[in-house]
Amino acid sequence: MDYSSWPENMIATLITRGLEESSVRKAFEEGHAEIRAVYEKEDLNSAGAHFVKRLERHDLDLELAWERGQGRLKRDLAVAYKISEADVMLRFTRGAMKKTSILGWFRGEEVDLTASLNF
Repeated sequence: MDYSSWPENMIATLITRGLEESSVRKAFEEGHAEIRAVYEKEDLNSAGAHFVKRLERHDLDLELAWERGQGRLKRDLAVAYKISEADVMLRFTRGAMKKTSILGWFRGEEVDLTASLNF
């Protein structure tokens, strides 16, 4: 698919899957150059990664998942974001699941988050 129509198709997919439209559009706008460059190399996984990086700025779940991945403790995140530790756990878990799903959607795949991870 030509890049000129792909972003709108991808945005529509992400919105129908439950992501907030304004955040999705902002992330695509902010990362347009990088996303386009990797898309044109037919690297949809990297396009998704660039998109997620931009979306983290607009999605608290993804932001907390990134912060937790950097080693920040949930109590520190709770204080920094003025939310409970339980909410931090819920949000960063949801953020990790969103990231996995988004990367799959960019590749045109469905991700079964309930599947066993035993290899």
